Amino acid sequence: MLEESALPCDVVEAAAAYMAAEDSPAVGRVGGEEFMVVAPETDLEGAGILAERIRSTVATSQTTFNGATISLTVSVGMAVAPAGVTVSYDQVRHAAAAALNEAMAAGRNRCVLRVLPGTTEQAAV
Repeated sequence: MLEESALPCDVVEAAAAYMAAEDSPAVGRVGGEEFMVVAPETDLEGAGILAERIRSTVATSQTTFNGATISLTVSVGMAVAPAGVTVSYDQVRHAAAAALNEAMAAGRNRCVLRVLPGTTEQAAV
């Protein structure tokens, strides 16, 4: 999940366009200032790279607000389910929200990742 107060849409769109150009995951708004990135088959290392790309893309972007050029930052909370582990949407969203809150509490403009525990899927016999 991503969050930043008063985050202009053009910066979010720039980050989304950058990720789309990289054949990356889907991005969607899930709250007023929160966006969710869905990255299937992304491991912990890949999630860390993706989170940092999002953070650095926003941090190096500028936008104009009320005639002034401003720079922004973004806090990123990522939740990762290990391969072969089944988790629900609610589990992923809760873990990502907790990681986002931790990133914001630690001073913002940073990324926090959480690995989800889960149940390994059993093949039908």
